[in-house]
Amino acid sequence: MATADGDAIAVITAGNRTVAVDFPPQIVNFAATKVSANAWVVSGTVIDDNMAAITVQLGGYLQGVNVYPAADGSFSYGFYLAPGQGAYIAALAIESDGAHSQPAEIYVVGY
Repeated sequence: MATADGDAIAVITAGNRTVAVDFPPQIVNFAATKVSANAWVVSGTVIDDNMAAITVQLGGYLQGVNVYPAADGSFSYGFYLAPGQGAYIAALAIESDGAHSQPAEIYVVGY
């Protein structure tokens, strides 16, 4: 018999042993939104069973920026992008044990 609780699945055998599977985090709804003139916000949501252990590392145009998701998994970061300037932005959700998501990626052109 298998039961699911959030992202973890417990497999219960006849001997009543439980094996918990810890899936890596996922990033969904990753996007960049123009909020005014040349100001943009990149945002997304992390899916994981232990949000307190997650750091989101941004890369590309925002290389070196770390953000921490809220309890509901949402995260955002504001940045400047001049008209006509292009920017590749990546995000990686990393657990404190080193497990990480697949990269989320976008390309933005200022207007």
